[in-house]
Amino acid sequence: MIILFGWEDARKTSGIAAAFIVLNSAAGLLGNLASVQRLPAELPILVVSVFAGALLGTWLGVSLLPRCRLLQGLAIVLVIAAMKLFFT
Repeated sequence: MIILFGWEDARKTSGIAAAFIVLNSAAGLLGNLASVQRLPAELPILVVSVFAGALLGTWLGVSLLPRCRLLQGLAIVLVIAAMKLFFT
């Protein structure tokens, strides 16, 4: 494990980011439920899609992608999240 300037390993950072995204999404669904009093009708399709994406992402991150590609993917996800935070 290489740690530069106090940064954590890429695989651990990806796992933490994934956990944050799950918790953030759950909070959004609960907020939607509290304000609109119902969940989206597409929720079962979205849950299946999220589960499939999580399996694929875990497989890619753990066994297939080299470290540099994992970092690039993580950077893309974090930039998209930051842009969404600033512009929505």
